[in-house]
Amino acid sequence: MIENILELALNNGLWAVLFVLLFFYQLSDSKKRERKYIGLINQLATDVTIIKKVDKQLSVVSGNVLEIKKMILKRGGKVSEV
Repeated sequence: MIENILELALNNGLWAVLFVLLFFYQLSDSKKRERKYIGLINQLATDVTIIKKVDKQLSVVSGNVLEIKKMILKRGGKVSEV
């Protein structure tokens, strides 16, 4: 198929050949760029998942700290703010 396209371009002159070559180069370059973007999107999705897990764990720890603070205050102790 590519050979047929190049043959048609050769029959239509130098500019047609240059256009076809540039077109195929652009297609190849776009495919490489697309692969990079897909890799980046997958990496970002993984990072977001990790951040959500960390956020959930921080919420649990924060809740535990508040419970401990309440228990200390109930017993009449002092809690310093950090």
